[in-house]
Amino acid sequence: MHRQPSPHRSRGTIYIAVLGVSLIIFVIGMAALLNIRIQTRTVALSADSAQARLYARSAVELGMLYINGDPNWRTDYGNGAWFTNQPVANGFMSLTAADPLNNDLTSGANHPVVFTATGRQNLALYMTQVRLEVGPKSGSCLQVAMLSGQKFKVLSTNLKSNQTIATNTKMNIRGGAIINANVAYLDGVDGSGYAKTPVRLRKAQLLPSANAVMNYYVANGTAISYASLPPASNPNLVVNPSFETNTTGWYCGGSHGVLALDNTTFKDGSKSLLVSSRQTAADVACQDLPIGSIKNGNSYQLSLAMLAADALTVQASLVIVASGGTVTVSTPPQSLLAGQWTTLTGTINPTWSGTVSKVTLTITTTNTSTTYNIDALSLQDNTYPSGSYVIDRVLISPSSNPFGAQTNPNGIYVLNCNQQKIAIVNSRIVGTLVLQNAGDGNVVVAGSVTWEPARENYPALISDGSVTIATTATALSEATCGVNFNPAGTPYPYLGGTANNTATDSYPAVINGIVYTAGNFYISNAPSGYTLPAPAPVFNGNVIAAGDLQIDTAPTITVNYSNAAYLNPPPQFNLGTVTIRDVPGTWQRTTN
Repeated sequence: MHRQPSPHRSRGTIYIAVLGVSLIIFVIGMAALLNIRIQTRTVALSADSAQARLYARSAVELGMLYINGDPNWRTDYGNGAWFTNQPVANGFMSLTAADPLNNDLTSGANHPVVFTATGRQNLALYMTQVRLEVGPKSGSCLQVAMLSGQKFKVLSTNLKSNQTIATNTKMNIRGGAIINANVAYLDGVDGSGYAKTPVRLRKAQLLPSANAVMNYYVANGTAISYASLPPASNPNLVVNPSFETNTTGWYCGGSHGVLALDNTTFKDGSKSLLVSSRQTAADVACQDLPIGSIKNGNSYQLSLAMLAADALTVQASLVIVASGGTVTVSTPPQSLLAGQWTTLTGTINPTWSGTVSKVTLTITTTNTSTTYNIDALSLQDNTYPSGSYVIDRVLISPSSNPFGAQTNPNGIYVLNCNQQKIAIVNSRIVGTLVLQNAGDGNVVVAGSVTWEPARENYPALISDGSVTIATTATALSEATCGVNFNPAGTPYPYLGGTANNTATDSYPAVINGIVYTAGNFYISNAPSGYTLPAPAPVFNGNVIAAGDLQIDTAPTITVNYSNAAYLNPPPQFNLGTVTIRDVPGTWQRTTN
């Protein structure tokens, strides 16, 4: 029997089918909504990541801005974090810095820098790292060999340099002077004699603050008082020069001559010395001088009143007996008229080698039998003006302070000149000499001087007043000066050199490093009152004058530029605009 389908069963099946279809549609819809939400979040996260990356790059740019804007950025910001979670737009950025060479960002003026930058927005984090090369600063006074902040004058001199000679005002050449170097000026040039066409500076070369320079090096130096320096004096080295009571100190150089007081004729006082019974050239008046009173290379002025029975030619001489041989140094021959007192003068410049055992003053004549009288004798060291203070034939270094018990590990010595005349001559200096209260026209550096800073990039000389350089090209000789200039503790050269306990070495006369004065700088003959060799100074480094720089009378001056200080500026000379760039190929993403 055939049954008809139940209408209730048919309706239930349809209901289930509809529910299934609805569920499928719901699932599909929910999946679509979820997919949209995922896509939205992905897009948002991608946008956050892009922003985080931008913030990280911004952190690097900000660090470079810090470097360009702060001449002391290495010490001001130091090692490690420069800023952390600094807000930027809708996120944050951080930056750390490190020195890849020695892990100390505060040292090495031109060491590279590695920046690690982090950018963060919401959940997105991006870290990047880049290496930056830091170059020397442009516009610094250390870029040139010589710089004058004011007028630059060159007179009757051949000035040679392998780098630029510059002035922040006007360059002036006169008297047949020649500059064999690049020349740069700000306001103009006068005269001729430029071996190369001068060029105009776009802006003035930057000079350090005089107060900042003095304050730093005075604070870090060891004080020397001018009163601790030996004063130059001009005593008469002749004993019993006027013979008023006896002939003490005098003898006859030969075996025949006779010395006696003569009260019938005299130049000053009431008596003179009569030399009679002469038969040979050796029968002359002589006096042995203290060995220490005569210095090798110094200049001595002799004055002598003399009367002779006959016309003759006279010379005064110093006879120096030394281990290197006997040397006779005389005044120029001078004529003497018969029967009248004549004052004879002349300069004696003794030099010898070895150790001295005897120094004798003699008065010789061309006529070996003529009787003569002498009176009013004077022999004076006129190398330095009386009343000046002298740094002469000494070694100054981190381990040697001849003017005090305290030394300075960096060789920084501060000499308070107190406006006194100071002469620095025939010495070796390893260090930075700071001249305080130097004044104008008081300080002279002359003779044979070997000078280098104890720290390679430090200045050699700093002065708050004017300085005159009148050094020669003649080597500094231990034998001439009687000083060992490279004992234990002060080798030559100071960095990587040798030391010994002998006094037979010689050293090139040269000033190495920075020579800086806040006043005027003169390279010329020593001022009036000094009797010193003609100057021909040699510099290796930088010569910087905030005031005028004037060169005259020296036949040749050589300035060999060194970039040691420019590449690694000493304290207070870190001037100019930093040159900095990222090294191609060093940008990389990084993680903690």
